[in-house]
Amino acid sequence: MLVRLTEVYEVPTQNKYNIREVSINPEHIVALRQDFSAKQALNEGRMPDGLSNHAEFTRIYLNTGNLNIVVVGTPFMIEEKLQNNKKVLKG
Repeated sequence: MLVRLTEVYEVPTQNKYNIREVSINPEHIVALRQDFSAKQALNEGRMPDGLSNHAEFTRIYLNTGNLNIVVVGTPFMIEEKLQNNKKVLKG
């Protein structure tokens, strides 16, 4: 089951960030870590308009190659969302 999150990604040519939806398979997640560089970019005004000044960010490390992404939310919030997505199937 995929989990839909809001990803924050850098637009290198503009030295700014943008957001988009991303769907992640929780079974491929290796680690979650708070991302302070995204928070710094928010404080510097390099994040998209409409994003709260109180927003926190989490870097998600995936076991598919050397891939990691930054999403909106604290590690605790992301972990809760990943766990709440698990559904019990009745057979």
